[in-house]
Amino acid sequence: SSIIDELPRFLQDQIRMHVKLKLLRTVELFAGLSPACLAAVADVTVEEVYALDTVITEFGEAGDTMYFLEHGLVEVVTFTADGEEVTLANLKNGSFFGEMALIN
Repeated sequence: SSIIDELPRFLQDQIRMHVKLKLLRTVELFAGLSPACLAAVADVTVEEVYALDTVITEFGEAGDTMYFLEHGLVEVVTFTADGEEVTLANLKNGSFFGEMALIN
């Protein structure tokens, strides 16, 4: 249980919205959005927590989600023809991926 869980529901919702807006404002893709549009985007975001070593998405999957990394690290990997794992990128707090899902 966190300190936020002890607050009234409307305050919890306001804090969560503030955190979402703060994160979205750092994404260049959303830089030109009006505050109302940005709030609409924040309103449809869903917080998900993944355990260490969880596969979030795999190459070739049809994507329908854009992910924002608020806390933690995400390793983007691929595999060679021999099955050797190759790290393509290490994403950290404030990073995002899956943005092509918004365009398709």
